[in-house]
Amino acid sequence: EAQPLPELDKVKAIPGARMVIQRFDDNVVALTAGQWAKWNPTHCANKYSKFAYSSKYAFSIPRSLAAIGQAGADSMLAFVVDGTVFMRRKCEEYRINDDGSIYSRWSPFMGIEVETDIIPTEDGHIRKHKVDVAYDCVAFDCGFATIGAEESGIFPIADAEESAISPAGDTEEKICENVTIKCEPNTNLMNPYTVMNAIKYTLSKGTYQLQSRVVYSVSDKK
Repeated sequence: EAQPLPELDKVKAIPGARMVIQRFDDNVVALTAGQWAKWNPTHCANKYSKFAYSSKYAFSIPRSLAAIGQAGADSMLAFVVDGTVFMRRKCEEYRINDDGSIYSRWSPFMGIEVETDIIPTEDGHIRKHKVDVAYDCVAFDCGFATIGAEESGIFPIADAEESAISPAGDTEEKICENVTIKCEPNTNLMNPYTVMNAIKYTLSKGTYQLQSRVVYSVSDKK
């Protein structure tokens, strides 16, 4: 007779896959670093280089890189430079630590250097970014893409029924604001209309310590 599955770890590192797996009742999340396919298949960055992939919230791919809502930037730190969106692709360095956290060093574009730590928590994860920029730019630290309306654009933060992202730690309030990004239709693999909660950073030339907290299921806590 079929036997029940054994009790699985809530957090489990899989170094060979360069992932840390988090398990919840209705959601399995893979936190990632270092993945890159050398033959550079279509949408390689969106398939392999996001900070997190969820069995509940499908990931998105870009329609174009001309606007943040078109770029498939869910679970990514996306930089807008001269009207073009740039995100993490190949990591220059990465490691999975004994505590289940993940470190990566990467550069989305010339003149921007990023070091990211992803730390699992009981209800999501913490992201810590050390960002060095050589010029003024805007960055968006994005949560998962969740079901949304048909309208696209960037709006003040809405009450989150699902996944949410918010500033944490010592991030300077004057450079950040919470926003909701209504995404281009059909960028998500599961839902035709999606939105992303995100933190918008307005950066000048310099070095910044940015920290955010991602919660996977806000509605479960109500």
